[in-house]
Amino acid sequence: MKVIGTRDRKAIDRSGKKHIYNIRRLQCEQCGKIHHELPEFLVPYKRYKSECIEYV
Repeated sequence: MKVIGTRDRKAIDRSGKKHIYNIRRLQCEQCGKIHHELPEFLVPYKRYKSECIEYV
């Protein structure tokens, strides 16, 4: 995997406050697909942090 850039990712916490995180974009050198490196507190395809989803 090689780093090809970054993108902004928005997430909402339990209090309803929005946060913006800078996420690295990675490209597979064999197949060319792009992946995003997410931290543990973000869930793929969700707008809320993982702690908020677990709380509900």
